[in-house]
Amino acid sequence: MRIAVAVDSLAPDAMVADVYEESTALFVVETDDNTIVEVVEGPDMEEYLMTMLLKDCEAVVCTPCIGEDAFEPIARAGLTRYNGSGLPALEAVQRALKNELDLICDFEGGTGCESGTGSCSEHDFDE
Repeated sequence: MRIAVAVDSLAPDAMVADVYEESTALFVVETDDNTIVEVVEGPDMEEYLMTMLLKDCEAVVCTPCIGEDAFEPIARAGLTRYNGSGLPALEAVQRALKNELDLICDFEGGTGCESGTGSCSEHDFDE
């Protein structure tokens, strides 16, 4: 299985990015051997989504700090969204595989978002 993860750097020890739309790259990880099989430099939300679909990803590990414009296409594509905030990318992917991460059910500020405030930490999303 393949899982994508939005990261804060291109380094192999990259962390899950604090804000999806500000991520440095998207890693596609093959979960059978926990290897990165594709790297897409970003942030480019359309390219991220196309890569996830073309590489047959079943999920994406990111942060609940994801705006509506980025969240909705991912949700419509049927990709599961896991909250990997604060974790190294490869560890987050393995924890997602084991269902040890919380699901992200809505975009930041949406009615299904836990905070429902329209902001994530210090980050505000202008609509």
